[in-house]
Amino acid sequence: MKQVGGLLLLALASSLLTLALYDYFIGPQKVIVKSPTAPVQYTKLNQANNEAPNTRLKFQDFTFASKQAIPAVVNVRAFENVDSYFWASSKSASSSGSGVIINKDGYIVTNFHVIEDGSSFEISLADGQEYEATLMGTDPSTDLALLKIEGDKDFPQLFFGDSDSLSVGEWVLAVGNPYNLESTVTAGIVSAKGRSINILEGQYSIESFIQTDAAVNPGNSGGALINSSGQLVGINTAIITRSGKFDGYSFAVPSNLCLKVVQDLIEYGIVQRAVLGVSISKLPPEIIDEYDSIQGVLITQVERKSGAYSAGLRKNDIIVGLNDDSITNVSRLQELVARYRPGDEVMIRVVRKDNEIRKKVVLHSKNHVFTQPKSEILNALGFFLQDLTPDQINKIGSKGAYVSKISPHSIISETNMVKGLIITNINNITVEDVDDVKMILGSSKGEIIITGVYEDAEGSYIYTFEID
Repeated sequence: MKQVGGLLLLALASSLLTLALYDYFIGPQKVIVKSPTAPVQYTKLNQANNEAPNTRLKFQDFTFASKQAIPAVVNVRAFENVDSYFWASSKSASSSGSGVIINKDGYIVTNFHVIEDGSSFEISLADGQEYEATLMGTDPSTDLALLKIEGDKDFPQLFFGDSDSLSVGEWVLAVGNPYNLESTVTAGIVSAKGRSINILEGQYSIESFIQTDAAVNPGNSGGALINSSGQLVGINTAIITRSGKFDGYSFAVPSNLCLKVVQDLIEYGIVQRAVLGVSISKLPPEIIDEYDSIQGVLITQVERKSGAYSAGLRKNDIIVGLNDDSITNVSRLQELVARYRPGDEVMIRVVRKDNEIRKKVVLHSKNHVFTQPKSEILNALGFFLQDLTPDQINKIGSKGAYVSKISPHSIISETNMVKGLIITNINNITVEDVDDVKMILGSSKGEIIITGVYEDAEGSYIYTFEID
């Protein structure tokens, strides 16, 4: 026992000696426990004074932006009236999508392709309320349409933001209201600007899309693209997909172009489409090399009656700027010109033989006709028009505007015109679509001569009336 006790005393003494030596040579140590919920700091050393600035990498919070957008994004349903010999007329659903309330009075922007086959329209708000909507106007060249609902209170609305201020890599949200699911919100970044994907038909179509990777699926067309402040910066329009579902590429009409279209439809009933009067193409590689990596678009032809010709623009000029904006590609120039109205003056900067030249150009309409605000011209005359389908254009061999309805006891009814006429000419001006008819009639007084054809009849038909 004495031997065991001695060993224990020796072990205890050794332990005390070890602790004394550790405290003398190493000193006390601190143990710091960090809360797992504390924010993680990411710092970068300041090389000048070895101080770490108070920088932090944060995840983007989209709560505020979503709350701004969701109440103003609606579901849009288009219906087609179906006539029957045996039963009363009925309606069947033709398409559906999303829309954005952009005014407390109930104006709603959506895509033209969402409503183009419909004759009546129903709107469901995010809170479940339903309304019948009136079609106020369309612009197939930008794939936009304007609807309006009526109510006894102010509607929730989204405010327009500046799509020009968007930067590649910036966060955006795509907000839709598909299939009455109330709302969907997806996040992504701006992948590119000024994209043309050749989905819109027509010589005067405008494609300068904002490309994002925010998920946009069928039913979200016509919905809102918003920035992190909850402002409307685009109308979601299309996706590129091989699977039929979202594959990472979505495209939106820029809000700055959308705002101009909406203002025209409210004020005039049609879009006042201004044109420079030039044909353009992207710069060939040899010209880019010759001018030391110049950016711009090449003028390949100038129309003699146009504002561009009168201002002195010529074939082979390189357009590098419009007012204070630089021109980098064809889509960008088309978008900028589309924001103006016939009669507006713009400053065009061109490069010609190593010299930059500035030219003031008065923009014309495509028919060189200037329209005064008169948005109710078709209603006042008493007929309703639709743009021709590709099949109709192929059948008659030309473009025009289809008369879909004539009001009884109206000015048009007194001419003996009947439903089904395809208007091809008014006062010796060729008609390509409904906008042409509105533009020509809106700027005309005195005798009006309408020439057209019927799909199943031979020859041309002429109808005349007076506009005071």
